[in-house]
Amino acid sequence: MRSIKLAFTLLLFASVAFPQNPEDEKKKKAEELKAKAVELLRETTSSVANLRTAENRISFMAELASLMWMHDRDQARGMYGSVVMDFKNLIAQIDTQMNMAQAAADADLRDLGPGPGMFNEPTDALRAATKFRSAMAVRQAIAMSLAEHEPELALSFYYDAIAGITNPQLTKMTESDGYFDVRLLATVANKDAARAAELARHSLKGPLNYMHVELLRQIYDKDADKGVELAGAYLSKIKSDGLEKLEIYIVASLIGAADEASKETAEKANQKPLYTQQELRELADIMGRAMLEGDPEMGAGIGYISIIDKYNPARAAQVRAKFKMGPAGRAAGSGIGVATNVMNSAARMAISNTNANVSGTPNPDWEAAEREREAREEAERKLMEDIGGLGKKELPKEERDRIVARSREIIMKTPGREKKIMALSALATSVKQAGDAQLAAEIMREAESLARPDPRNYQDFLATWMIISGYAAAEPDRAFMMLDDTIYRANEVIGAFVRVGEFIDVTEQMIVDGEIQLGAFGGGMIRGLSNELNIAEATIGLLIDADLERTKAAADKFDRPETRVLARMMILRNILADKEKADDVDEILSGLK
Repeated sequence: MRSIKLAFTLLLFASVAFPQNPEDEKKKKAEELKAKAVELLRETTSSVANLRTAENRISFMAELASLMWMHDRDQARGMYGSVVMDFKNLIAQIDTQMNMAQAAADADLRDLGPGPGMFNEPTDALRAATKFRSAMAVRQAIAMSLAEHEPELALSFYYDAIAGITNPQLTKMTESDGYFDVRLLATVANKDAARAAELARHSLKGPLNYMHVELLRQIYDKDADKGVELAGAYLSKIKSDGLEKLEIYIVASLIGAADEASKETAEKANQKPLYTQQELRELADIMGRAMLEGDPEMGAGIGYISIIDKYNPARAAQVRAKFKMGPAGRAAGSGIGVATNVMNSAARMAISNTNANVSGTPNPDWEAAEREREAREEAERKLMEDIGGLGKKELPKEERDRIVARSREIIMKTPGREKKIMALSALATSVKQAGDAQLAAEIMREAESLARPDPRNYQDFLATWMIISGYAAAEPDRAFMMLDDTIYRANEVIGAFVRVGEFIDVTEQMIVDGEIQLGAFGGGMIRGLSNELNIAEATIGLLIDADLERTKAAADKFDRPETRVLARMMILRNILADKEKADDVDEILSGLK
């Protein structure tokens, strides 16, 4: 009994004294980080609710709800509910504004054109129409986000959001070409094929498009019976629409989808084919009649003659006779055949290349420049490989020092300040991973010397950000010191941007009620700047790994509420978004590739 107690005591001691499995430690750390991020998400939700404009609240809250979904679905649903309510209220305001503008007789359709001139003040109708266009794009984004989680809620939002519009001009602007509607149904089909099939029938009020074919494939794969029913609905629509509205490539795509499905049904004895042989014959006959009754000079659809021949040889023979085509599908003399066109194009290209080779004479200077460029690119490629592997393999100190010295030499000969800074930052990170913190700090000081201490323009700020990225991996304390100083300087730039933005943004796309529109409502310029911020993701990940609290504190140093929220959003995306974490050096080097 005493021996059992002793063994148990030793076992307990061993479990405490010896470290846990590194993978378990890593997993535990990741879970703790996510838990802290969810708390930050909840704090940020309150900040978003206090933003001044509905546009920013809608954009940010929709993304927050999507991030929250995997952690607290009830709260995520409540957040989506807030988004839906804000969006409907915004649409109602725009609708009222447009109706009032028309009542004031300033809603001439010409006002909805490109925009005001220097001496032509934008009307209320133009402002309303511009905002409404942005709202329709946001409506699509929110619906797609919702469809990944709650298909029914996504569909309800998508259709109900515009149900209360009373203005005829805005109603006309809600008319879509059908492509997005079907794309949304494809997302719904992943969750509920039967529901998607039911709604797909309603989408047939408009013309069939290629997305309908992809949706049919998806539904048939999930639920063969529903797929067959929908395929029948497509065939009925094609016949009822008549040849005037027929798109031959759509019919050809449907036959192609049926051919692909037949290979699968051969393995599943009880599964119905997408189309029966008789229905395929009907589709081929429709294609043939469209070609026979169409403009004889156009030859539309000749490239699909083999499909018609497969399922309706008699109709294919009539088409060949009309267009004087041989058995292989080539036109006899008119040059209509697709194969002939391809051959002619290839011949013209070959002639063009031959002429270029004959007329051109070797240029020694050009050839020397090309060889030099190729050698430089090869040296840069080898440099990236050496840097990337430096901290991942055991090397004698002398060998490592030799690689580092050679790498620094090549880097300083590389054209472009940004490439030098990025490569030095990656090199410092590798050296730190290899265990030489002092040399890593020395390399980062060299990188820092290449940037302006007082960034003034966009490129200066990017260079500083690259240096912060290197320090985040090699010397985090220095990274946070530089980050705080950079944010302080950026606050001044952002304040100036708002002043200038209010001066030039007469249609109120970028700045609304003194608040920068940082979401999808912000217009092309703001969306472009937001996309550029994606380069910050790697650096933010490094900062989070070093110290989440200091990273969050840095985000809160932005003066403006909307920029503070954006900074927090970037932290949350980095932790909670579903993505694979890359190696620190690979993250930095990705900018060089």
